[in-house]
Formats: sequence, C-alpha cells, structure tokens
Amino acid sequence: MTPLEEKLKRTLNPEQFEASMHMEGPAAIMAGAGSGKTHTLMNRVAHLIDSGVNPERILMLTFTNAAADEMKRRSTTVLDDRCKSIVACTYHKFCNMMLRSFGRRIGLRDYTVLSAVEGRNLIVYVKSSDPELSRLKYFPTSQTIENLMSTHVNTGADISEMLAGTKYEHYTQEIIMFIEKVERYRFRRGKLNYDDLLVYMEKLLRDPESCRRIAGMYDYIMVDEYQDTNNLQEEIIAHLFEYNKNIAVVGDISQSIYGFRGANVDNLKNFSKRFTGCRVLKLSRNYRSTQEILNLANNVMKKNVVSWDYFDMNANNKNGRLPEIVKTMDETEQCFYVIDKIQKYHQEGIPYKNIAVLERSSRSSFMLEKELNLAGIPFDKRGGKKFLDYECVGDLLGFMTVIQDPKDNISWFRILKLLPGIGDIYARRIADGCHAEGFLTDAKLSRKPYYKELEKLSKAYTDFKDTEDFHVLVSKLIRFYLEYRKHIIDVSKLNDENTEKAINQLENDKEIAERFREMTVDYDNLISFLDDLVLDSLSELESEEDKLMISTVHSAKGLEWDAVFIIDSIEGRFPAQIWFEDRGSPADEEELRCFYVAMTRAKDMLHICCPLTIRKGMEDVAVEPTHYLDYFIDDYLV
Repeated sequence: MTPLEEKLKRTLNPEQFEASMHMEGPAAIMAGAGSGKTHTLMNRVAHLIDSGVNPERILMLTFTNAAADEMKRRSTTVLDDRCKSIVACTYHKFCNMMLRSFGRRIGLRDYTVLSAVEGRNLIVYVKSSDPELSRLKYFPTSQTIENLMSTHVNTGADISEMLAGTKYEHYTQEIIMFIEKVERYRFRRGKLNYDDLLVYMEKLLRDPESCRRIAGMYDYIMVDEYQDTNNLQEEIIAHLFEYNKNIAVVGDISQSIYGFRGANVDNLKNFSKRFTGCRVLKLSRNYRSTQEILNLANNVMKKNVVSWDYFDMNANNKNGRLPEIVKTMDETEQCFYVIDKIQKYHQEGIPYKNIAVLERSSRSSFMLEKELNLAGIPFDKRGGKKFLDYECVGDLLGFMTVIQDPKDNISWFRILKLLPGIGDIYARRIADGCHAEGFLTDAKLSRKPYYKELEKLSKAYTDFKDTEDFHVLVSKLIRFYLEYRKHIIDVSKLNDENTEKAINQLENDKEIAERFREMTVDYDNLISFLDDLVLDSLSELESEEDKLMISTVHSAKGLEWDAVFIIDSIEGRFPAQIWFEDRGSPADEEELRCFYVAMTRAKDMLHICCPLTIRKGMEDVAVEPTHYLDYFIDDYLV
C-alpha cells in the first residue's frame, strides 16, 4: 500500500475508501445526502494520479464550472498541483470543446453559441420573415417555442402531444414546421444553443472513428450528479463507453429533482444494467445532519418511495434536537412562528446566514418577506432571475457579438429594435442589409425618422471596431449603452408614470452593467469572453453579510444550514398540484424527492410548517398537511 493509500485508509470511512480505490471498469457510486461525495471524488482523483495516471487524461463532467473548479482545488490538498491539470468542466463546455475540434466531420464549421435571450431573438427574427404566422391568433411566443424545442430535445417528448389540449393545438402542424425552419436556420448560420451542443455532440459520437478518438483522449471519465442527466447526456456517455470502460458516475436517486428540465432519474437507476460489468458502491454515512433529522427523513422516504430501493442514511453526528412539525392556523401565524424561532436562534448566537427558509415555490414567501422587513431581519432570496436573463446583459452581448461578427443579423436585429420608431419589420430589413454588407445606413433610409439614430449608432460602432484593447472596448461599450438608454427615455413620448419606470429600470441596469464589467477583468479578448459567458453556469457571488436565506428547494440543493424551516408543507403546495397525479406516481415521487432534499439541508434544527388555511382570492380555504408526513406527524407535532 502506498503512503497516499495508507493516508486515505486512515481518513476515509470504509465506503469512501472503497469508492476512492476503484480503478478498472464502470462504477455507480450511490452517494446519499451529506455523505461526502465531493470528498470521495477528490480523493479518487488524487489516487488515480498517484497511481501514475496522467492528470490530463482524466475527464470530470459536472453540472457547474464552479463545481469543477472546486473539485480540482480540493484534490490538490490531498496530493499536489498535478490535480489542477485534470479536464474538469460542464457537459456543455466539454461538448463545445469537442465540436470546435471535430465538428467539421459532421458539417459543423465555425459557429456561435447563443444565450437563451439570443435564442429567443432568433425565433422572433425567423418568425418576422413569415407574415402568415404573424396573423395567427394563438401562435406561441418565442419563449413557448423555445420551451417546446428544449423539452423535445431533452426528454424526447413528442411536440404534437405537448400541444394537445392547449390553445395552440389547432396550429400543431404550423408550429412543427416553424420549429424545423428555426433549426435549419440555426444550423446554416452556425448558431447553436445549449441543447444543440448536446445534439451535435451525440451526432458526432455516432461516427465510430470520431467516438474512438474522443474516448481515447482519456483514461478515466467521471460524471458528477448523474441523477440529473437527461437522455442526450446519457447517450453521450454510452457512446464513450464503447471505447472507454473506465467510467464512474456519482449521484443519488433520492435527490433527483430536475425532471422539469429533462433530467431522467432512470439514468442512474438503470446504470448498472446498461453498462455491463458495473460495480455499485454506496455511501450511506451522513456528515451533515443529526440522527434525529435523518430518522425522520429515512422514515418519510421508506413509507412513500415506490419505484426504487431507498437505503437508510446514518449520521456521523448522533446527538441532536428532535425535528418540529407545527400546524399553524393560517399563513400569517406561520410567518410569526418562523420569525419568532429565527430571532431566538439569533439570540442564542446563530448567525442569520446559518438559517434558511425553504419553499417549494418562490411565491410561498411573499408574506414572510414583508414580515421579515418589518421585523428588521436581513435576508437574501435564491431562485429568481438569472444573470443572462436580464435584458441589458442581452443587449451588451448583442453589441459584442456584432463587433466580433459584423454580419450577425440576429444580434443586429436586437440592437436595432432599441432605436425609437423601429419595430420587428424595419429592424429585420436593416439587419438583413447588415448581414449582406456589414453595418450600413444607406440613402434609402435617409428619409426615415430614425435615420439620425442610425447615424449615432454607426459612429459608435465604428469607434468600437477601431478599439483594440479589450478592456477599453468594454468601458466604451457600457458607457455608450447606458447613455443611449437615457437618450431614448428623453426622446420617447412617455407619460410621467412610464418615464419614472424607465428611469428606475435604467438605475437597476447600471448595477448589472457594472457586474458585467467585473466579469471581463480576467479576459484579454472578445472570443474567449463570449464563449465562457454563455457556456459557464454563472453563480451568484457569495455574500459576506449576515443575512437569512430564503430559497426554493431547487436552488438549495447542495447547500446546508444549521437551522432550516420548510414552509407551506401542505397538499397542493408541497407537493405541488397533487390533484393531477395519484400518490406514488412519477410526478409525486419527484415532489417527494424535493421534500427529502429540503429536510436534509438541515444540520441541527429542522422545522416543518403546515398552515391549516390559506388565502385564495377573497376566501380562506382549509388545507391538509403534506401526505408525506401522514405516518409521523403526531410524533413530531409541537
């Protein structure tokens, strides 16, 4: 046994040690909540490198780049800086790297990766070329079209079935034909969205020679959070397995909660059946929660799970307080209960930032947020709008894209629509001219009322193109954009109320633009910044302030707090919309897994709140506590 192996045997529990030592052939590491999954993976990376494996031939696929960076950083603490050389990135970033290198084999040459906002702009642009669609009364919005396309790609769901029973059903064939038109346009123009990266990667791997070369680049492949993979992501792994058997996946069936994004829990359930020769390893010792919290979580799962074999989690920390289930008269009393407990915990010395309120839907906490403000308790909220979804970020990306590619008519289309007096039709006509000849303001436009605005834009664009220093360019671009937005407010004929709204929005956008500037600091060229901004999973900066956290369960996954409150634990809210599904159905089991994730975020104190009446419109409606607690509620009721 090597010195590192002796060290790992001393510091890891037997289950973690066995998983860290596994080398040859496929493995499914079933890592329960709080079981030290990341700790085990980083030790496995260190062991592989210590055993003589070239770190550059180790591939680690994660769901965020932050997780990939954390894995590399923590691995170095076990071994040395060689661990920084492993290839650790998201699925989408890996696919992008491979398509940049091998995409020509499937006819994919130079391409641009679209953000979600840019993808919706492209849909609007393509639609504007078909006047017949614009006249259809119930044709879907760009957001709806994008959702249909993404669900179809990630789950294999039939578009006709998704439209059945909706107000769009009558136009099913037109919608399908339009989606095909959008996809053809994207491919011809070299415009790929997130889903396309997976689609074309899977297509590339169908070519045996390409698959052999890509799989042969690595000696070992690891996939984190495998319960969150969709069907395309699993097909990519299955193709690589044909030429590389050393694939280890890590996940927890009980924490698969992203089915609405296309995640298929069956990928982890059936991994050992599909990938022949697979070893199944379990991590069942929990290092986060007390045994009292785990006893409740274990019992809830064992009584409600139908479709898989749940295994008990056992706490490393055996002593703790009994979880509390509280029935309150209504939502107002629920708020007062939560605030009273938070204040007592804070007086006991627990910082606000070590306390969380978890909710199934972000709407559940609206009343609580108001009461927290009145009580003077500072808080942050997770689960809101993402950075790339802000309009001003999409606008700045549009400018950067046309600076890089002057003939990008989709980005020109977005930029031109900022100008007063220009709608979809004129923006498209001018953008088409940009695609053919680069930016122009020809004589045919000189009689238009917006011609002077085009001249301003043309002058600024020329200045941007002539600016070689990337950071100077970013400063110029942000300054021009914010000043021009102010100019548009001044020249637009808005009433006082709308003018005030526009000014307030501009003030918010100034802060977002400053965040945008901060994100460019570590880059020295436009291409690498645009690639990374779109591909990376951008997480919020950690706050050093002492603030309570309010979070949806989906945004809380992977986090932990000393004290956790689960609010609105009632039928119809948690689980959500239970009346549409029978108990034990796939939808109900996904809601159950959400409840399990919520419970296992708590380290020491867990409070589950069940208001007995809720307000619907002008009425108070009686409700029941979540059926997940049916067998245990009396044992924990306070």
